[in-house]
Amino acid sequence: MGSISKASRNLFISQPSLSNIVTELEEELQFRIFDRGSNGVTLTSEGNKFMLSAKIILSEYNTIRLIPREIHENNLSICCTYSQFFMQAFMDFKNSDPKLGYQDSIRETGIKFISTHLLDLSNRLAFYYSFRTRSQLVQQEFEKYNLVSQRIAENVPLKVCMSNNHPLANRDVLAMNDLHDQKFIAFGGFEESDMFDLLGLRQESKPLIIYDRGGMSEFLIKEHYVSIMLPPLEGLNNGGLSYIQLDGLSDAMDVYCLYNKTYSFNSREKLFLSFFCTNSKRRQYS
Repeated sequence: MGSISKASRNLFISQPSLSNIVTELEEELQFRIFDRGSNGVTLTSEGNKFMLSAKIILSEYNTIRLIPREIHENNLSICCTYSQFFMQAFMDFKNSDPKLGYQDSIRETGIKFISTHLLDLSNRLAFYYSFRTRSQLVQQEFEKYNLVSQRIAENVPLKVCMSNNHPLANRDVLAMNDLHDQKFIAFGGFEESDMFDLLGLRQESKPLIIYDRGGMSEFLIKEHYVSIMLPPLEGLNNGGLSYIQLDGLSDAMDVYCLYNKTYSFNSREKLFLSFFCTNSKRRQYS
């Protein structure tokens, strides 16, 4: 159920103007997009198909707008889910090819928002990780927007992250039962309830949600919260944090690259993707 009034506020136009636009569009198409009722509007069967096609058309339009960048720019424009794993890969690639003249950019965000950054052209490639049992549902959602998910790393280990001074930090391995009474913190933009269900964790209280890695570290170190995440590379300065092996996981974590179905990678993006795939197989985790 939706609201024309709410949609008009989001679009910064008047409600009558938006209603007229929708009515004129329906007259031109010769079918109703919405059923109108006292409680709001809902998509008709034709409207559902129209919305799917409209998203593809918008995606293709955005791809056309990217053509000058594809031809004239050879930089990296990446968004990724919050993780030292991705950030370290980006830094390693930069260090392997330290040429000046490239205005590269990387943005961290939640998995719910990476498609938005691709569709509004803020970024051209996205990287995310997903439980294997959830990956098909995630990919189907992205496909609605004409986006393709390419798996580039498999069975990436998850570890429990906590302060070096946490009572559990001296353990070599932790089981799920060790974590039920711990204070959890998680990055925003994920389906937190799904994550805890898949991990088999019974949480009486909701996890603390945060949107930057600096704040995450503060709560882990000073307040003895714990988190489950992709670990950093061996030898990376962990800044007072311990990463402990998590035993008893029934699911695997895979890593994906996300991009528009009709997008053609520039030469440097191809190099980065090849570099990432090759090095992710060689990495040793702390």
